[in-house]
Amino acid sequence: MPNTLELNPAQAQLKVGDRVNLEIIMDGPELVNAAQVVLNYPKAVLALTGIDFAGSAFPIEAITTSIPGRLQLDRGVTQPVSGLQTLAILTFTAVGPGQGLVEFIRNGMCILYRAADTVDVLGATADALITVAPVSSALDISLNNAQKVKVFLNPRTPSGLPAPLDGPPRWGVLAGASTLLVDSDGLAAELISSDALGDTTYLIEADADLGAGVETISGLVRLTVTGQNSPAMGLNFSDPVPK
Repeated sequence: MPNTLELNPAQAQLKVGDRVNLEIIMDGPELVNAAQVVLNYPKAVLALTGIDFAGSAFPIEAITTSIPGRLQLDRGVTQPVSGLQTLAILTFTAVGPGQGLVEFIRNGMCILYRAADTVDVLGATADALITVAPVSSALDISLNNAQKVKVFLNPRTPSGLPAPLDGPPRWGVLAGASTLLVDSDGLAAELISSDALGDTTYLIEADADLGAGVETISGLVRLTVTGQNSPAMGLNFSDPVPK
């Protein structure tokens, strides 16, 4: 009977800004001394914000490669293990509404190496389905890495009238390297592009209930940072020297 890989929990219901820990678990009778795990996940919905190997049954790191939407872990152990074992615990942050799988990639990408002969003994895999609830508004912005932009909030009632809020809105970075500078009233903020290219997701939350209760409304801004095009070759020369 081959070994298995699964993600626990198998399902999670989140809202934007929530985090979920997914445990990568191996189970089965075969003695294994190395594992290669490749996972895909929807980068518009989730950002990988943490990897915990503290309780891993495979403490030796060979490769850890992470790009938005994909993770590869190659791990080993000196004394082969079998049965129910934790490989790693992954922390994902919900960065956008939608639904998607955190899924093991097969076709030779996920491998459990049997200690006796390095044969792959991986059988079934079980993915995790993550659902993130919608937000009330969303905005996509693209800048180059020498720019910044100001974003304004203009809360309105369903009939289009200005809507007061109970306290200043809260702004935060869910994932990414770009930063922000929030106005004192919380109704606007400068989004400042990072030097590094890629996406940053910002979450804005406010209380729309003016009484003792709380009615949280939320907005999402996804900032994509691109590089600047070079306007010239930048030719130059050094001081002449004897040949």
